[in-house]
Parts: sequence; C-alpha cells; structure tokens
Amino acid sequence: MTVIICLDDYNGMAFNKRRQSRDSCVTEDLKAEFSSDGIKISPYSEKLFSAVDVKYTVCEDLASERDGVLFVETFDPSICSDHIHRLVIYRWNRHYPADLFCTLEPSRAEWKQVSVKEFCGTSHELITREIFEKTSRRTV
Repeated sequence: MTVIICLDDYNGMAFNKRRQSRDSCVTEDLKAEFSSDGIKISPYSEKLFSAVDVKYTVCEDLASERDGVLFVETFDPSICSDHIHRLVIYRWNRHYPADLFCTLEPSRAEWKQVSVKEFCGTSHELITREIFEKTSRRTV
C-alpha cells in the first residue's frame, strides 16, 4: 500500500482535528503522479479533491484499508505500517501548531528514499515531496 501524507518540520499533521495547511499545488502534483491509480481518502479530505480532476474513492474507515493509494490526514499512518510499502511525504517546510503527528520514521534502515522533488506552491514558497520505499516487504 502507498500512503501519502503532508507534514510540517516536526512531522505534525493536524491541530485541533484540522489540517495544518493546504496548497493547491500539492493536489495538482497528486493528480499528475497518482491519478491513474485512484486515491482513497477520508470524507474529511474530499473537499481538497473535489475541485481537482483526480480519481478518488471516499472511505469511511480509511485506517482499516490495507491496499491501494491512501491520502492520510486524520490518523497517524504508523498504525498500518506493516502494510505500507511506499510512503509519499509532502513537507510544508514550516513549523505549525500540531497535536497529531506522524510517528513513522522513514530514515530507519527498512526504508530507502527513492526520490525528492521540490516545487513552489501557491501558499508555500517551497514544498518538498519525498518518496520512500520499504527495502524488504513483509506479508501480513
């Protein structure tokens, strides 16, 4: 499974049950990279994708999904880490208040960074997309 997340400098994802930030250039990048695969999203994320021509499916219980491409905003993806083989991180390159954090550590040995892309957003001077793949897949 592929998981896509947006993080601040301290791996923060959300504050007070709301996303820290958003940028239309991220959804445009997702459209270019993952449109053919289709993206599974939570009902909370639907407003981000409804304005962009991206193939998506709304899943009421996204945390229980075990395959496909998931855009995660409302839970720490480490709860399904055994099923993740690819991790896509969009970094805001800023520090925002947060009370929900991603605790996955792609710098650990079982992950390998396969690409880095930097681009200018509409509300962020710099957004960094990092893609990591697990070096050894476990079947669970």
